[in-house]
Amino acid sequence: MKKTRSLFGTNDSDFDRFWAAYPRHVGKVAARRVWNQLRPPADLVDRILVALEWQRALPQWQDEDFVPHPRTYLYNARWEDEPPKGVRIPLTPWREQCRELQHDPECGSSDAHKLRILVKANGCQHLGVCRSHGEHTQRVADERKAVAS
Repeated sequence: MKKTRSLFGTNDSDFDRFWAAYPRHVGKVAARRVWNQLRPPADLVDRILVALEWQRALPQWQDEDFVPHPRTYLYNARWEDEPPKGVRIPLTPWREQCRELQHDPECGSSDAHKLRILVKANGCQHLGVCRSHGEHTQRVADERKAVAS
């Protein structure tokens, strides 16, 4: 998915995913401003979209008058609301894959999960050393430079 810069200074693709998932389409500019202030990393975008999945199924969200405006939802971090008892919270895509691959313990973030997959696929010896995919990529590049010189 191509990321573009908006008039407000950050990429649009994640906001567009939020907007498409949100059931009430009012105040898009105001919502985008709050989104750009949040600058949510990929993990938070996943959490927001997962929360919207179960929140949209709530009876009170079936009446548009009771669905908060998107700006209000974002400003008040409504994705952190606790679901009512008996409501099943879907897993984020990386957690689902983490469970399928039986990672023990489960990865704490999508970046940690990507790193674990990378380590396993490439036979990397950095497990426990690199804290992110970016750090791992830099370490590999540094090692290659050292070997080449």
